[in-house]
Amino acid sequence: KLYTGLIRVEDILILFVTGAGRTNPPAQSGVAATAPLAQLLAPLRLLVNGEAGEILYAGAAPGTVGLLQINVRLPAAQRQAPRFQVRLE
Repeated sequence: KLYTGLIRVEDILILFVTGAGRTNPPAQSGVAATAPLAQLLAPLRLLVNGEAGEILYAGAAPGTVGLLQINVRLPAAQRQAPRFQVRLE
């Protein structure tokens, strides 16, 4: 899916998503995520204005049910961009 919009210029973006795939350990239906947090099994690629960002974390969002968190470092060339187009693959 393609997401566009204005964000504050930061070195690290934190995205919250659903439906990104299976985790290890498997998520328990209706149970909030606690440590140790489940990690996504499938590799992800996140593009920022067409350039790959560095995925720092992809897994369960602490304290939530069914929500995944992705922390990504912006590509250096995009850190000063006033607008970002983010694509998660």
